[in-house]
Formats: sequence, C-alpha cells, structure tokens
Amino acid sequence: MVIDIDALSPEVKRNAVRFEEKTDLKRTLYKKLSEDTGRSLPWGTLTGIRPVRIVEMLEAEGMDKKAVRKTLLDRFLLSEEKAGLVMDIAKREKNVLAPFDFRNECSIYIGIPFCPTRCLYCSFASNPADRQNDRTDEYLDALIKEMKALAAGHKDNELAVFDSSRVRTIYVGGGTPTALSAAQLEKLLSEAEKCFGTGASEFTVEAGRPDSITREKLEVLKAHRVTRISINPQSFNQRTLDIIGRRHTVREVYEAYELARGLGFDNINMDLIMGLPGEGTEEVRHTLRCVRELGPESLTVHTLAVKKASRLSTEGKAWGGVERKAFDGNAADAKEMSMMTELGAECAASLGMAPYYLYRQKNMAGNQENVGYALPGRECLYNILMMEEKHTVYGLGAGSSTKIVYKSENAEDEFLKKSVFRIKRSDNVKNLNDYLLYNFTKSI
Repeated sequence: MVIDIDALSPEVKRNAVRFEEKTDLKRTLYKKLSEDTGRSLPWGTLTGIRPVRIVEMLEAEGMDKKAVRKTLLDRFLLSEEKAGLVMDIAKREKNVLAPFDFRNECSIYIGIPFCPTRCLYCSFASNPADRQNDRTDEYLDALIKEMKALAAGHKDNELAVFDSSRVRTIYVGGGTPTALSAAQLEKLLSEAEKCFGTGASEFTVEAGRPDSITREKLEVLKAHRVTRISINPQSFNQRTLDIIGRRHTVREVYEAYELARGLGFDNINMDLIMGLPGEGTEEVRHTLRCVRELGPESLTVHTLAVKKASRLSTEGKAWGGVERKAFDGNAADAKEMSMMTELGAECAASLGMAPYYLYRQKNMAGNQENVGYALPGRECLYNILMMEEKHTVYGLGAGSSTKIVYKSENAEDEFLKKSVFRIKRSDNVKNLNDYLLYNFTKSI
C-alpha cells in the first residue's frame, strides 16, 4: 500500500516544530489505516515508551487537566480508558515524588546477568547460571571493581560527579540476583554498602525466580536492610510455566512467598505477564485468584512483548504447539488481551492497589502496556525515577545503562523547551566475556 500523505492531509505544516509535525503526520496516517482496516488501537498514535511524559509536557505548556485529556483524545487518539489511566498515573507519580529532592539525588542499578534458565520471552542480559558456575565469581569481582570506580568519584564528564550521600534508591536486577549463592550475595551487598553508604531510603532486590530463593539468601538480604523484593511467578498455571521455560512449580512460588513473609519482608512485588503462549482469560483469572490469596504489596502487570533477542522471536510463531495471540491483527485476540489487562487492574484494585507507573514497548500483544500497581506508600521510587528519567541513574554491570540527567537551557524543539532537563546515556556491553575484559579504570 502506498499512501500520499501530502494529498491525504495538505493541512499538515511542513518545516514546523518537529514534534508537532511528526504528531500530525502520525495522526493522519493512523486515521487512514484505521479507516481502511476498520480497527482502532487503544493507545492511538503513541508508540513511545513513556506515555506519562506526554502529560507532563502538555502541563508544562500550561494546559489544565481538561485540556490535557482533550489533547490525548483528539491529537493522539487515545481511547478514553488509556487517557484516564495515563493521567491518573501522572498525578500519582507527582504525589509519590513530592517529598523528595529527587532532581538533586541519584539512583544505583546493579545488574546480575545470571538466571536458573532463560525464559522464552527474555531479551535481557542473562546467562544460565548452571552453565556459568566458573564465571559468577569472576563477574562479581569485575562488578565490584566497577562499583569502586564509581564510588571513588569517577565522573561521566562535567555534567555529574558521583556523591554517595545523594543516593536515593538502589536496585539490584537482572537476570536473577538470587541466582548468586548466599555467600556471593553477602559479598555483593557488603561492597554496595561500602561504596554507596546506607542512606538510600529504598533498596530493592529482584529475587525473581522462586527456584533461586532460599532461606539463607533471604536472610542475607534482610541483614543488609533490603526493603523491597520481587517474587515473580509470571503465571500460576503450571503448563504455562513449563512452556516458557521457568522450570519451577506453582508450589515453589507459594513456598518462596511464605518463606519471605516468615522472615519479615513486608514489601513484596509480583510480576505477571498477560498474553503468554496458550493463555486466555480463564488462565489469567486462575493466576489472579492465586495473587489475591497471597496478597503482595505491589503487582506489576506486563503485556507480552516479542523482543528480537528472545526465543519468542527466533523460534517462530508457535512454541510447544501453542500459537501466540494478538500480534497479527486479529481483532478477537486484541479484545481478549484488553480483557486480560483489565482483569489485572481489577485484581490490583481489589487488593487496595492503585496504578503508579507505566511503560510501553514495541510489539506488545494487543497494543497494551505494562503497569505497576501498589498499595499506598509501597510504590517503588526507583521504577518511577528510572522510567520517567527524573534523575541520574548509574548503571553497573553487564547490559546496564547509565543515564546522566542534567539541566540545559538549549533545546532543538520549541515544544520541549519547557523541560530543560537533558539526558546523556552510556551503555555497558551486554556480552559477559566482553564485560569481563572491560577496563573499569577508565571514567564511568
């Protein structure tokens, strides 16, 4: 199909403000395709990762809430539901961050690129732990070297000099951090305290896979004042867990959760994925019944996204004889995906949670989104600060990214001038061997 945008929409102003021109072109093309296919998308023309940013930009222009909502509906063509969701989250993010001087603070991300097994959908830097037993200690030594380099005051450039007293949150992710042994976790967290102090108000460790969690490891986390952990089932249907390569049982999820509760962890998150191979609304309802039974403090409802580096992408359209849904334009599948995310929202609400952060990715089933829900006061600060790029996040470890957020009066686009903060990004290599060869005596 060839579409002549100029003929279709002569009112689009060329050489205007770039953001506005791009938005107008996307809206024109979207309307034409929607008319030809008879389909509309819940997020309209928005394709970016951070929809909440749009609300902030519009408010910075001086729009009131009514005008912002109208712009989301008319200019970006969002559905009523998604416009309400993104505005609700934008408001809640402001309230959560209000007590903090976050612009003058920073966060630390520490990446552990090991997992018990690699899940079907995973595209993160992750190596099967059982094949890397001889590399985990080597990796830990390299990681600690990088941590020490940052703590010693290495700077990105004149934009930011590290100061441990400014650390607001620390987040250990992966991979699966608890793929490390208890002794390795002890070594890592002890060094983190030496390098970054103990002043962070939030310290998260993604325990993640239930089959990697032991009492000894949880005791290490507790001893080092970890305030928040994740125990991520993704699904409570055993057939699904087997298909996606989780290699743990539903019972192990319960056991890990009960063990963490027994040791006093009072801020537990659970991740779920909607649209997993072979799952429909009935399977999702079963999973959500199990979540209600356990009652975590926060729930992150993801929509399945097919990433290029994942087995979902490389192994074709079917896995274990189960066809994937809502990626090929089937309206019925898209409707079912919408219902699944709605069920997740209803479950969170029934537990007293509200949505507090949101992001989107490419190739998401049914054009949906990922939403974090939490009880009041249990929101993950790091998730908001990182996702909305509110302040500098130093990324340590293979596959991590450092984003220096700094103030600048220069802007290429008039629409963006209201937001004077800019971002300088620096990525670590993903490949484990390359990371281990990296010389961390250079500037971070």
